[in-house]
Amino acid sequence: MQQWLPLLVSLPIIAGLLWSGWWTNERFSNLDELPGHYGLNGEATYMAPRRVMAWALPVLYSIFLLVLALVVLLVPAEHQDGSALPGVVFAGIAFGAAQCLVIWLHGRWARKQRP
Repeated sequence: MQQWLPLLVSLPIIAGLLWSGWWTNERFSNLDELPGHYGLNGEATYMAPRRVMAWALPVLYSIFLLVLALVVLLVPAEHQDGSALPGVVFAGIAFGAAQCLVIWLHGRWARKQRP
């Protein structure tokens, strides 16, 4: 059971990340494009279609987290040094925080676009 624990912990995090992609797409449905990159001053430097930007990071983060959790199942226990659970939890928190930052930046950018 302990070998499956990182995968079981990652599934709700992945669901939350994918939900955030759906929510971002719905939240900014009045816009055709969203920034794909922000400069150091916080200004948008690259624009992309809304659906691409709403879904790109949550899907990538979910894939990375799933691969990390699946590696635990594929690598024999004698080759693992301790539990992989803290790494999976930390990665999930980091990916969730990064997605929250991107959503906040999108919202900040969208408020500036209103006349």
